[in-house]
Amino acid sequence: MMGRHETGRSGRAAIALGAGTVAVILSVLCSGASAATTAYWDADQTISSAVTVAEDRLYVRSAATITVTDGGTLTLPVVSGQETNIGITTNGNLLIEGTGQVLGGASSVNIGRYTSGSMTMTGGSFGMTTGTLDLARGAGGAGALDISGGTLSLRGLRACYQGNGTSTALLRVTGSAATITMYSLDLSYVAAGTTTLAFVLDDTTKHISTISTATANLGSAVIDMGTASGFAPTSGQVFDLVTITGSGAFNDISALSLAAGDIGNWTLQTSADKKTLQAVAVPEPATMALLGLGILGVVARKRRSGR
Repeated sequence: MMGRHETGRSGRAAIALGAGTVAVILSVLCSGASAATTAYWDADQTISSAVTVAEDRLYVRSAATITVTDGGTLTLPVVSGQETNIGITTNGNLLIEGTGQVLGGASSVNIGRYTSGSMTMTGGSFGMTTGTLDLARGAGGAGALDISGGTLSLRGLRACYQGNGTSTALLRVTGSAATITMYSLDLSYVAAGTTTLAFVLDDTTKHISTISTATANLGSAVIDMGTASGFAPTSGQVFDLVTITGSGAFNDISALSLAAGDIGNWTLQTSADKKTLQAVAVPEPATMALLGLGILGVVARKRRSGR
C-alpha cells in the first residue's frame, strides 16, 4: 500500500503510511544494525607483539591460557558495553609477565563468569580507564586474581557480582614487587566466606604491596595471611594491607574474618586515622611461654635481692 500525502492546516505535508510500508522501513532499519561479534580463544597462545581484539566480545575458554609477555600489547574490547570473559562456559586463564601490557579501556572484564577463570600478574601492566574488573561474576563463577609483580591500574574491582551467593572469588597479593591502584574496591556483593583477600609477605623491607584505592567496601571478606619461605614476622609487627586514599575510612571491620589457619596467629586492626587495614602478627604460644618464664625469672631475682 502506497503512502498517502495530505496537507494540514499548517501547510506542512503530512504523510500517512500503511502497515506494509512501515514494516518494510523497520526491516531496512534493523538490517542496517550490526550484530555483536565474538572472538573465541580456545587454545593456548603467547602474545609478544601488538594484538587488538576487533570483535565486541572476547571469550577465553576450553582451559586456554593467554600469555602476554615481553614486547606484547593486548588491547581488549575497550568500548563501554563491550566485554572480555576470561573463563566462560569452560575455564580460561590470562598471564601477564615481563613487560607485557593489557589494555581494557571502558569495557567489562570478567575473570570467571559462571565458571572458573584466573588472571596472574608476575610483571607487565594491566590498565582499565573506566571499566570494571569482575572476579567470579554470575552464579557459579570462580575467579582468581594473583598479583606478585607489575602494575595493576583499575577504575573498579568487584567480587562475586550477580553471584547469588554461589560464586567464590580470590584476590591474592604476593610480596612487595607490584603496584596496585584503583578507584573502587568492592567485595560486598556476597555472603560471608565466599570472597578471600590473601596476602603473602616476603623477606624484603616492605614485605607486601599495599592495595591503594580511593573507596573500599570489603564486606565480609576472609583475610588470609601467609609468608614466603625465609620470612617470619616478629611479635607485634604491623603490615599495611589496604589503604583508602579518598575521603572514606575503615570505620567498622567487624564483618571481616581471618582464615582458619590464621586465628590466634594474626589480628586485624586499622591505622589511627582508620585509613588503612592492617594485620598484626601475634606471638607463637612457645614464644609467649618463654616470655612468661622470663618475667617469672625477673620477679624471682627481685624477691631474692630484696631479702
